[in-house]
Amino acid sequence: MIYAVLQILIRVVLRVFLRVEVEGRSNVPEGGFLVVSNHLSWTDTVFIMYALPRTPPLHTMANESTVFNTRFKRWLMPKVAVFPIRRNRGMLDEAAVEGVYGLLIAGERVLIFPEGAYGKDGQLRPLRDGVGYFAINSGKPLLPVSLSGTDRLRPFGRVSVVIGKPFIPDPPRSWQIKQRVAAAVAAVRTSLSRLGRRSSGRKRGCLPWRRRPARPGGSTRADSPQVTGVEGAEAVVESQQAQPQQQ
Repeated sequence: MIYAVLQILIRVVLRVFLRVEVEGRSNVPEGGFLVVSNHLSWTDTVFIMYALPRTPPLHTMANESTVFNTRFKRWLMPKVAVFPIRRNRGMLDEAAVEGVYGLLIAGERVLIFPEGAYGKDGQLRPLRDGVGYFAINSGKPLLPVSLSGTDRLRPFGRVSVVIGKPFIPDPPRSWQIKQRVAAAVAAVRTSLSRLGRRSSGRKRGCLPWRRRPARPGGSTRADSPQVTGVEGAEAVVESQQAQPQQQ
């Protein structure tokens, strides 16, 4: 009931005091989906609620330490489809993550601001990876929404809400994951093997090893390979496969 009353108040206030232009309402899909939008001010959620159909409710996340810091807020916020999140070193708590998946499975809509903070001068800030995990793991559509004018509200000012076409990102292929895992395992094995030869060859009471002179035209290898990505790790795998052929 409280959420329905809020929807009516939002529509009345915005139509009377502002000029809100909404484009792309026909792109809104059925069922549960993730709404992803740029972030200009704390009023962004209000304008997205105005642009989308009234039902089902649009759920949003809010910081527990600031938005749920009083008894009245803890009672009111869930009534208007706002649920708390806790952050630990920049990571969302497990309960909030599970809550998002539960809402999407139930056919609800969840709003996420991938920037994580307000953009400056209308410029899009770097996006966080959390929205990608939600999209891939849930398999639900992403509905992009672009806002302009919410950062400089004034009576009878113009605000634009553009709703894009929904899309579902392609999940990563299993062979790509296996390839990365195999390359990483090979690099670890090579590093441990080299360190093992050093530790087994050194005896107590002996003088430290002398560094072997570099071969002509060659370079000394480090004790552990520098793996900066898949390419480096794949090179280790290729070198290991080439050794038996040379022998």
